[in-house]
Amino acid sequence: MSKKTVTYILILLVIGTIIFSTVFNNGKCDEIKTDGIELIGTIQIVGSDQYAKWQVNNEDKRKRISIPNSYIVSGEQFKIYYLDKYPDICYIDFAHPVYDQSVFEQTSCLTLKQINDSKVNFTYMIEDKKYERFLDLNFRGTKASELMVFYNPSNRKIAYLERK
Repeated sequence: MSKKTVTYILILLVIGTIIFSTVFNNGKCDEIKTDGIELIGTIQIVGSDQYAKWQVNNEDKRKRISIPNSYIVSGEQFKIYYLDKYPDICYIDFAHPVYDQSVFEQTSCLTLKQINDSKVNFTYMIEDKKYERFLDLNFRGTKASELMVFYNPSNRKIAYLERK
């Protein structure tokens, strides 16, 4: 076989592996979303890499977030779903942050812009400093005045919207 033929075969094998992996993982992801066990995961950012960390049977698990979200902050917590048969694979539900409102402080939502059906941009003011945040939420048809911002006083970049 010529080098050209071997190269074509290797390229086809790589493409086939990528396609198989994508289809296989998407099927697992759909199953995890519908049948998964819910728990809380914590976001950890190391350099430019973002990870979700969670525990299954007292064993630490960690997943690198393949499509980094520039709007998430280290220390944030979100609902995570996994299956017993795939404990190392999870679905991170960025639309459902988990936080203790009694620890968070409140302020008004200054502006609200629905970017698309699943992403919102909002601003809020704390001690004369304006903050901006993006979240995976749908508040289409809602005015900023109808919402409260709950923010973490020890890290003011962590903030969430709730209806008044």
